[in-house]
Amino acid sequence: MAHVISDRPPERIDAGSCSIRRYVIADAPRLVDAVTSSIEHLKPWMGWIDEEPVDVSQREVHIATWNAKWDAGEDFMMGIFLDDIQVGGTGFHLRGAVDSLEIGYWVRTGYTGKGIATAVTRALTTVAFEMDTIRTVEIHHDVANVISGLIPQRLGYVKYWTGESVIEAPSESGVRNKWRMQQADWLAI
Repeated sequence: MAHVISDRPPERIDAGSCSIRRYVIADAPRLVDAVTSSIEHLKPWMGWIDEEPVDVSQREVHIATWNAKWDAGEDFMMGIFLDDIQVGGTGFHLRGAVDSLEIGYWVRTGYTGKGIATAVTRALTTVAFEMDTIRTVEIHHDVANVISGLIPQRLGYVKYWTGESVIEAPSESGVRNKWRMQQADWLAI
């Protein structure tokens, strides 16, 4: 169940070699390029990829919608950038308890296997726990997406649930893992 929070993450976050930031309308061409070049890579795991490719004007509408949700405290979509190249997307989603955020991520073709998703998730977890109202951060993925599951495991998240879920993408099994990190545990690492 989605909720709204009064806290907002920073609009720009350092994640080591890359930066994470709130989208601006001018990012539309970079986002179109990143997604379009990665359709085959993302298709097995991302249900939203069925809408792709979209053009720059459609992407501008998406970014405007995402930013309205950001301003309302409903969802926080961000891009992952290496210099001026968009290498992925991420965000905080409000799908769980009122004191929790869920992190989602994808990495562009040609940039996978370089630790980007792990560095981004580490940075976002730290930022989440700097927000006054957040006590839990979660990551969810289909069990067949083994690579995605390595990230919470590397960062010390605890798998707390495995169960049936709706299949949203072609390679999904319909079984989902849910991982969580508690604020006190993160601060102790």
